[in-house]
Amino acid sequence: MPCLTSFPEAACRASFWGTAIKKNHSPQWKGTAANPSHIMLKRSMGSGPGPDDYFPDAAEQKRYHIWMKFDYQYDKGSPKTGDWNVQCMDGNYYGSTYNAVKKVLPMLRNGQKANFFPLRYFIAEEAAAVPYVKDVSGAPVMGDFTHLSAQYQEGAASGMLTLATGGRSFVGPEPPGDAANYQWQKWHARRTGYELAWRLGKLRPGAPYLEGAP
Repeated sequence: MPCLTSFPEAACRASFWGTAIKKNHSPQWKGTAANPSHIMLKRSMGSGPGPDDYFPDAAEQKRYHIWMKFDYQYDKGSPKTGDWNVQCMDGNYYGSTYNAVKKVLPMLRNGQKANFFPLRYFIAEEAAAVPYVKDVSGAPVMGDFTHLSAQYQEGAASGMLTLATGGRSFVGPEPPGDAANYQWQKWHARRTGYELAWRLGKLRPGAPYLEGAP
């Protein structure tokens, strides 16, 4: 699990995160060689080539610490329950495993500073643990056809930050309430994202929930 030498709380601000431009290959650089971004977020879409296939050159690699890839969520049939994302989590083209093999391993073999958060694996784990039933239980997976709900966004961010920091927890204490409570849903999603990232990064269970570097 790659680990940053320094990751202050301020690093969670948007100014420390670079992103891709959907319509072309060029990233939206915010970091510089003197002050690199902590994380570059790069989604893998089922419509390549595109920014997901971009390989930074030697000069660009100095502008960030970690190139964080994730498989892009998309669900026009069952956005609230997440059925489609779960069903294709191991499929060709859209699946988490496919994206890791086709989009991330080539970067690592090329000496790139890449990491990967399996978004559809995360969706599957959270949706199975707390299924969405409107006004009764769980958060909706998607806010619309192409964007995660706020609760699932926090879970994905939690997992990415755990990978980027070598195992730190960004879960926080459990809030009052139950599976129908908005704040509890966000907390549970952060927990699921953290535990998934811990297992993948450390190859062992028993996440210690340490907010400092483990």
